[in-house]
Amino acid sequence: ITDILSDDDARAPSFGHNSVLKLSRPAAVKTGTTTDWRDNWTVGYTPDLVAGVWVGNADNSPMLGISGVTGAGPIWHDFMQMATGDAPATAFHQPPGMARTDICIDSGLLPTEWCQRRRSELFIAGTQPTEFDTVYQPVEFDACRGGPVSAASDPQCIKQRVVRVYPPELRDWARANGIEQPDVAVAAQPDAIAQAVGRPASALTLVSPDPNSEFQWVDGLSADVQQIRLAARPSGQPAKVSFLVDGEEVALATSAPYETWWTLQPGAHSISAQSVDA
Repeated sequence: ITDILSDDDARAPSFGHNSVLKLSRPAAVKTGTTTDWRDNWTVGYTPDLVAGVWVGNADNSPMLGISGVTGAGPIWHDFMQMATGDAPATAFHQPPGMARTDICIDSGLLPTEWCQRRRSELFIAGTQPTEFDTVYQPVEFDACRGGPVSAASDPQCIKQRVVRVYPPELRDWARANGIEQPDVAVAAQPDAIAQAVGRPASALTLVSPDPNSEFQWVDGLSADVQQIRLAARPSGQPAKVSFLVDGEEVALATSAPYETWWTLQPGAHSISAQSVDA
């Protein structure tokens, strides 16, 4: 709790950086305001001093939009600064059984090489994340044609860039908030990530389509243009790659790039790929 209440970055979205809640020494603080504006509080502490401030009218009448940070906050700040004076600043003591871990902010999981927003967080030992972030991922696109990879893409034109890829149920929210959600294949994370958490590296990874993807069949449109790309990325150099839909082989790629195009069919389907060494 002290770690949370002393984090100026955590309260910045509500109060801004360097508000009256920040002292010139480590301090944890919490404000409170009643919904009818009759009371507001600021209660906080350093390792050496605790103080609480209440602000309100003597007749219990509502105040005019005064909150904890604008009413009690400045009084608490000035008192704490004066009371601690020139005394040496002391840090909060971290209790035993805690662990500090770097996380990727968007997911709260361990950061990969692609994670662009990171921070250090405190956990009760044993509760820190062990899985790696899957929000920041490299996606493939056709750099020559300026769009998603298609059957007409030159393999030499297929490039990668890192984007934030949210689960399907969050993608409308992400787009509404200006976070691009790719309509192109999401590249799987490399074997090094699996090895980093002690799992065996996969020999073959399906990189297209995106997990949990949904596609719409358009009546009246030719079937040969209503296809999705199936693509796999091997860690070695298999002789062949077999693509399966619902456990049945639909294509066999004999050389890189290991990909094929499959005509959409109604219903839910499971798509997988497996290497064929001979």
